[in-house]
Amino acid sequence: SIPLSLILRGLNKFSNNFVAEQVLKTIAAEVYGAPGTTLNGLRAMDEYMQSLQYKVEEFSILDGSGLSRQSQLSPDQIVSVLQDIYKDLGIYPEFVSALGVMGRDGNVLKRMKGYNGAERARVKTGTLNSVSALSGYFQSADGERFAFSILMNDLKCSGRRARRLQDKIVWEGLNFKRVSLETALN
Repeated sequence: SIPLSLILRGLNKFSNNFVAEQVLKTIAAEVYGAPGTTLNGLRAMDEYMQSLQYKVEEFSILDGSGLSRQSQLSPDQIVSVLQDIYKDLGIYPEFVSALGVMGRDGNVLKRMKGYNGAERARVKTGTLNSVSALSGYFQSADGERFAFSILMNDLKCSGRRARRLQDKIVWEGLNFKRVSLETALN
């Protein structure tokens, strides 16, 4: 069968919701045994979030694709997941390679075109009516890596305008440089 890392590339770079649901069932089968069910996949996700010290009442995951409007995760929770993945060298390299490269491929091929260094952002988009999300990692101007999550709900503007704002936020992150206390005080 096709390696999971290749499946995740298609899933994440192009937001293949059907495949996302199948991955959830695969996780269920790995954790609890065959057959992998959506219910057991959601149970595994709940247990994982609890392992990150979140209480069940603080989040809601109701599907594998993120299409359910009843699913609720905060930017902080998504960043916690991204940071946890970053710490796991058995997962991180494959995971980050499955994310869209800003301005280079997938759903973000046309975003941040002409921005120098945009490829230092690896991201996953999320879109519903009146909702736009962008989460992932970026490397700042001085080489520091950051996990981030921008969730915009109940939009009163166009999706295009929301994406431009997200891109500006990422651009600021890409250009970020730490300033020493000594430099800041002078």
